[in-house]
Amino acid sequence: MGLSDIFNDRFNILTFLFNMEKSLSVMGEKMTVITEKISIIAGKTSIIASGAGRHLIRFSILAGPERTAR
Repeated sequence: MGLSDIFNDRFNILTFLFNMEKSLSVMGEKMTVITEKISIIAGKTSIIASGAGRHLIRFSILAGPERTAR
């Protein structure tokens, strides 16, 4: 095992570590985007759910007790 082999191995290890760090950075950015999208979806879902609840209450008032008591 010569000196050039040692430097080649060191270069390969450093290249691997650099690529791994880059991949982890990209994954971190993707996780941030996913987290932001989940919070947006959760907000929209709560708005839709509250709107649907209001419509159900209005329908039961309009329908009267004889139509909703089943």
